[in-house]
Amino acid sequence: MSVEKDKDSRKSGSARTFGEPIVRTENLGAFTYRGSLFTGLNINIRKGEVVTVAGKSGSGKTLLLKNIAALESPMEGKVYHLPQTRVGYSPQDMEDVEDLNLNMTVKDMLAQARGLPDLENRMHEFEEKMGKDPDSFKTVLGDYQTVIDRYEQLNGYNAEAEMSKLLTDLKVDERATGHINLQTRLSEVSSGQLKRLLLARALFTKPDLAILDEPTSHLDVESVSWLSDFLKNMATAAVVMASNNREFADQTTHTTVGLTDSGRVFVYAGGITEFEDKRDALIESEQGEARIVREKLQQLQTTDKAFRRIQAYRRSSDMAQVGRALGSRMDKLTEQLQQMPGAQQVYREERVPDVTFSPERQSGTDVIALNQVVKKYGDFTAVDLRSTGPIQIRRGEKWWLKGANGSGKSTLMRMIHSQATETDDFPPDSGKIKIGVSVDTGYFNPDTSRLPKAGILLDVARTLGNEVNRGRVMAVLNFFGFDGNSINTQDVSTLSHGERQRLKLAGTMMQKPNLLLIDEPTGNFMSEDVQTRVSAALKNFPGTLVLVSHDPSFVDQVDPDKVLLMPSGTVNTLK
Repeated sequence: MSVEKDKDSRKSGSARTFGEPIVRTENLGAFTYRGSLFTGLNINIRKGEVVTVAGKSGSGKTLLLKNIAALESPMEGKVYHLPQTRVGYSPQDMEDVEDLNLNMTVKDMLAQARGLPDLENRMHEFEEKMGKDPDSFKTVLGDYQTVIDRYEQLNGYNAEAEMSKLLTDLKVDERATGHINLQTRLSEVSSGQLKRLLLARALFTKPDLAILDEPTSHLDVESVSWLSDFLKNMATAAVVMASNNREFADQTTHTTVGLTDSGRVFVYAGGITEFEDKRDALIESEQGEARIVREKLQQLQTTDKAFRRIQAYRRSSDMAQVGRALGSRMDKLTEQLQQMPGAQQVYREERVPDVTFSPERQSGTDVIALNQVVKKYGDFTAVDLRSTGPIQIRRGEKWWLKGANGSGKSTLMRMIHSQATETDDFPPDSGKIKIGVSVDTGYFNPDTSRLPKAGILLDVARTLGNEVNRGRVMAVLNFFGFDGNSINTQDVSTLSHGERQRLKLAGTMMQKPNLLLIDEPTGNFMSEDVQTRVSAALKNFPGTLVLVSHDPSFVDQVDPDKVLLMPSGTVNTLK
């Protein structure tokens, strides 16, 4: 069996009796050039159940979610939904919503997700027909009433109030952001705010099946707590989410699906912590059983080797028979060991080189000067530093831009990058950004930077990092969590969202800049060990760093010198 499942899957999370299965998988599997991502997954996901998919970046979490949501066809096995299942999907990767019309309003996006405009159009058509031809009343009345009933079931008459409450709960309303309301166009919101709105869309759909990919990645503590309560109260829907947010998953999850490096899948009741305890206990037990068999095999092999050394099997027919019996027993134990789960490596381990990031050259003393900078999106002012004096960022300093989603941090970073690279494609509307002499800039933003559509990982990384030394590129990629086989053979088109982000960040740091502009480098796409290495590298970076991060532990590890509070532009010294 590829899947180990806890028989009592109702004992986790809050006590609840689940309803009928909304979705069922049958021998679901997927693979890459490295082998299986997951295989033999058989699971029923029921009404009222919250299922969390956990695993390393690149383990196949997003692909599994897309399979379950019927957004991608399975490579192996099948997925069955109840008829007319309504799916609400919140993606992790903004590239998955490229077809989203950014000119539509928040209200239109939410209404379309629930299918309200279509029902409204059908009602108007019936009403027009009955108005023009009163005799048609009897023939269309039944269909008209069916549409009205469906509209009422979807709370169409109170939809705007429900929309407004949802925006307030997720802190993307006018009070929290200063400008977002139901009439705001999607083009007028920040990337972090857009991700919250896409989560709102998935929840407003009134889904039978909610598919949420890292839903807490852009939420503050209060919003995460609200979402946890919201999901636990979705008694008529099934929820499947990918999350490495341990506290959130522990509070919310009834069943955890764990993906491993070997393609083996574990399914147990409980949140991630409870799941890991059960999984590790099983693995330890299996390894113990395999160790006993391996020791027996090694004893027989030692005996066989000793007998062969003294040519014991040639002394008599009886000893020859002993030799054949030993050989047969060793073959059986070898075959048994090969089939034992405890003899297989569940997680790959690879020695990671110690990598430092050094500028090609030293910049001038004055690196960035900000003076009265203002940037607007339509009528909304995204950045306004007119209330503060000139801000000077000097060589070797590490600055942290701190503020809530929508406070202008990423907008300011984009303007600085635009001026530093002299592209001038994103200038301030007023005020000035001055870049000092001999400044070489490396810029990372998970939502704006793009990778080539195809190419071997090593070759793409060499281009991104402008690095000719093959060994250096391999060391950096290994530092960022890529194994040697992936580096030399994997095509970037097969990378997961998290792997793409780590590749882009690796490319940025390989460019040997003396100014690093790093916008949200961790998210939920970086494992704890990689995050620890990256934070140490940034802390020890001898150049100038401007960092945007909502992760307080990561910021503490980087240990910045100064903080620029947004949107006010207040500067505080941290040391």
